[in-house]
Parts: sequence; structure tokens; C-alpha cells
Amino acid sequence: MKLSIIIPYYNTKREYTDELLDILEPQMTDETECVLVDDGSKVPYKTEHKWVRVIYQKNGGTSVARNTGIDNTTGEYIAFIDSDDTVAPYFVEKILRRIDSEHFDYMEMSWRSMPDGPQFVQKLDSIEDHLTNPSVCHRVFKRTFIADFRFNPKKLSGEDEEFSRKIGYERGKRAVEPDFMCFYRTAVPDSKSKRFAAGEMPTRKIVYYIPHVTNNMTDLYEEVRREDEENQIYILADSCDEAIKEKLSRYCRFMIPPKPIRGHELRGKFTPYYIQIDMPVSYQVIIYASRLHEFGGLETFIYNFCRALHEKYDIMVLYEEAAFVQISRLSEFVKVSKWDPGKRYSCQTLVMNSILDEEPRNIKREQKIQMCHTCRIKNEWRVPDDNDKVIYPSETARKSFADNHTTSQVIPNSVIPIKEQEALILVTASRLCTVEKGKARMLALAKALNDKHVNYVWLVFSDCPIDGAPKEMIFMGQSRHAGAFIKSADYLVQLSDSESFCYSIIEAISSGVPVITTPLPVLEELGVRDKVNAHIVPFSMKDIDIDAIVNHRLKGFPHRYDNKEFVESWTQILGSEPAKKIYNPGKMVMVEVIRDYTDIALNERLIVGTKLLMPAHRAETVKAAGFIKIVGGGT
Repeated sequence: MKLSIIIPYYNTKREYTDELLDILEPQMTDETECVLVDDGSKVPYKTEHKWVRVIYQKNGGTSVARNTGIDNTTGEYIAFIDSDDTVAPYFVEKILRRIDSEHFDYMEMSWRSMPDGPQFVQKLDSIEDHLTNPSVCHRVFKRTFIADFRFNPKKLSGEDEEFSRKIGYERGKRAVEPDFMCFYRTAVPDSKSKRFAAGEMPTRKIVYYIPHVTNNMTDLYEEVRREDEENQIYILADSCDEAIKEKLSRYCRFMIPPKPIRGHELRGKFTPYYIQIDMPVSYQVIIYASRLHEFGGLETFIYNFCRALHEKYDIMVLYEEAAFVQISRLSEFVKVSKWDPGKRYSCQTLVMNSILDEEPRNIKREQKIQMCHTCRIKNEWRVPDDNDKVIYPSETARKSFADNHTTSQVIPNSVIPIKEQEALILVTASRLCTVEKGKARMLALAKALNDKHVNYVWLVFSDCPIDGAPKEMIFMGQSRHAGAFIKSADYLVQLSDSESFCYSIIEAISSGVPVITTPLPVLEELGVRDKVNAHIVPFSMKDIDIDAIVNHRLKGFPHRYDNKEFVESWTQILGSEPAKKIYNPGKMVMVEVIRDYTDIALNERLIVGTKLLMPAHRAETVKAAGFIKIVGGGT
């Protein structure tokens, strides 16, 4: 096999590649093979030409595709052709003739652009002429000259320049073909070279301007060598020491003296020769949502998506309006930015988060994923077209849209267990209208909790609201059911100036609920112990240990309040004469309130639907007044 033709292919307009193969078809001989490497195209390339061997692989870039072609061919010489270009009808014939006559290491070929786009010409009339561009598509290489050299898979553009530089043309025997052999299609709107020039690829052109490059610039040498792994490097200089120029030339191109050059980034000193390329904002994944609310399922999906995948991909969230809480929490993992209609954005994958959002025209993407987080509730709801894939969170959602397309898929949403600090539940049950109950201290404790960003809710059962109370402090009014909430709380809070007994404290700790309280003298008598069943805070409310309150919640402490002493003491005072049972409350019945009213016996406002036990004789009286109905017997 004398000649191997390698064609890397990725999402090329099919008619371009078909035209190329049609031109090659009559030229193929037994001494020539052709391999087309489909580098993970959305629609795999198919051809009826049996002489073309198609290799399919996952997308890895042009370099990887060309390397695959080299490793899967056997020709003595190798020619590379891009899938959107074409060649002369005598391309193969002339190359084979030159191989037989000259046995060169590499041959440079004249080329020109096709007539439908901007015109460029490289005509080589003699061995003294050289190609000014590094493209391997305008050269033919002897396999032994390439040897173990391969294209850099990390470099997604400029790989030709690096390959040419490192293979070292100066060491090989060169031939020149004066007839036009290759025809470059400059009118392709989305070609790799155009995307690179527009800054839409990860590979960058980095330009250094250093007036005089000296041999002792070892840091520059190491930096250029490192950057050359993924980027194109140019050094503009007025002069350069020969030793370091020889070393650096393996990793970059020199322009001495400087000439105008466009680039993505300038390093070193400023120079008017550098022309900045208008760079798009480029990320692997862009998630677009016109609005991010403070709470919501779409917002939770985006947060969990970013949290789960931010270490695998460079992700950017674009929004038009967003609640600060969403910006804040997303920024911990990914770039979050307000969409700017005047900027250019590019990405490999665009994720549209709502079927009601219109895709922004200034985002250039390789594929579009449309999320559909809803069931079809309204008939006018439609999944937008032009999607590479539609993702539903459940089969129920997909069926509601009657979507049976092969591009649709069900992926259950990511659910990340909540790792936030457990919310704090506080309860106060106190008549705050009396001056000694510590309303100002309650506000001070609330401020200390908010300053520490503690998640808490504070239920206050009282007849007197507090002016200036934060939203976390909820006033429940007076209720005889406050005890049920105390039993469910993390702490009962009682911040009084003084207490002679304090029922709420003793009821709480007797139920296993710790308290937050001021250092009341009565605490010792009640069995309250700091850091055992209580956090005792100073009257001044200064230097409160919020961390201890939040992180060291007091549970499982032993406490038993015995009423035996109470009964015995009062028996001694009242005497031991037995009761005559003068009062008999009679039978109790279950009643239901049918009209809001204030019960004077209970001293409580009862609302419609409330059920309670009531003495039968009193129930009849209240029923006659039209406030209740009897719904069951009692005891």
C-alpha cells in the first residue's frame, strides 16, 4: 500500500463530504486506501463507496481522529484531507507519480480556496517556495518520517502548527507540487478555524510581547512549555538570544520583529501590534433560566444538578431575574451570571430549564437539552422544537405530553439529602404585657440567632405582641394548647427579670424539654441546671453562646417533679376532714363549636370546628345560645 488517505469527520455538512468522496472515487487504485474517522457525530456518516473504511469513535477532536487514522492504516505515505474540503481530480495520480520518482519525506502542495468564499492562494512554483501555513492537509508525509509523532489530543485548534513544529521539517527531504491539489472551503459558517478565531473553542492563542528575550528567562521557558500543551503560543520580540530561541521554538512561534497579530490573551508588556479577539463567555455546560425564584422545583433541580456535576464539568447558570438566595447558594459550586444580550456565549451543551423560556440567540451551542419539569396541565403547552434531547423527570411527565420520540428520555431528578443544620424550634408561653417578662431580651436573642444565620422558628403564646419582632418570631396568641407545642420544641425560652416559681420552666423540664433562661434565683429550687437541662444566659444578653445553644442541644436529662410534697403540705394546712362532695359536675359531653365565641369559663376564644369536652349541664346552656352542637357522649 503506497498511499493512505485519512479523513477526520465530525458533524460536517453531508454534501461536502459526499462531493469529496465522489471526486476521489475514480482516482482510487489498489495502491491506495481511504479511512474516514467519524469522531462521534450526532448523525453517523454512511456511504455507499465500498473502498472507504469508516471508523466510528467517541468524540475526541480532530487530533484524536487523525491519530486513529494513522494507527489504522498501512500506506507508505499519508495524506490528510478535511471532510469539508475537496481535492483535484488528479490528486492521487500526481502523489503516486511523485512517490515513485522522488521518494521524499514530505511534499508541500499548492492550494487555493473555493470560489464561493473569501479567496486565498498558495502557489508553489519551485523548490524555493514554501507554504506559509502549517496545515497538514496541504502536505503528504512519509510514514517513517512521522514515525511515533502524533497530534496533540489536548489541543483542539492549532494542532497542525504544533505537529509541524515538533516533527521538524528541516530534517527531512522535501518535494513541491506546483499544480493546485487542495481546495479549501472558506464559506463554511461553522468551521473549526472560524470557531477558533471567534474564541469559541477551549484552545486559546496566547501572545507574549517581550522586547528582549534573554537566555536567563527560565520562568518564561517553563510557562510557554506548559501553555503549549493546550494553547497556541506566539512570542513577539524586538530581539532574542539564540540559545533560548532554539529551546522555545519547540513550543511556540516567534515574530521578530513584531507584526500585527490577533489573539485571545496578551502577556508580558503592552504592544500596539496585539489585536484583541472579542471573546465569548465559554463553558462546557450553560444552564439557562429566565427567572430563578426564591423557592421552587426548577430552582432545586438546577442547584442539585450543579452540586452533583460541578466537579465533572465547567458549568455556568445564566438568568434574567434571580432571587439573591439562589445566586448565593449556586455560586458555591458554579459560575452564576445575569444574561447579557450584548455578549456572546458558547458551550458544548445548553440546558434549557423551562419549556416556556425562549432560547437566547446569542448562545452558540453544540447540543441543546430541553428539560420538561412539568406535566401537561394546559393544552397550549408544547415542548419547543430544535432539541437534541428532551429530558423528563418521570414517565408520568413524558406520557402527559404523549412524547414517544427517540430523543426523549426519563432521568429522575437528583435528590441530595439535606445537610444543613437542623432548624431550631423555640417556644415561649408567657404574659408579655407585664414588665418583668423580658421582651427586650427576646429581641436580643432573636438578633443573636439571626446574626449567626441560624435557621429557627419561635412560637410565642402571649396576649401581647412585641414591636420590631423578626419574621421568625410568630405570635400565636393565648392558647391552652401551648403545652403540646412546648413538648415538640427544642427549647422553652423564658427571659424574665424575676420569677417566683415559673410554671412554664418546670412544665418544660418535667417533660424532657430544656430551657433557655436568665439566671433567676428560683432556678435552683426548680432543679434547673446549666448545661444539663438549661442554657442560662446573662441578664445583659451579652456574649450569648449561640453555638452551644444550636450545636449542644440538651436531651435525655433526668428530671422528675413530684407533687407529693405539695399535697402533703396543703393537707396539713387545710386539715384532714373528708370532703362531703357537695359539687357534682355531672356527665361530660363532646361538643363542636358552630359559631366563633369567647368561652367565659375557659377564658379563651373558640373558633368554628373546635371540639372539646364540656359538662352536660353547661353544654345545654351554650347550645341554646347557638354557639355549639353536642356531637357525642362523654364521661
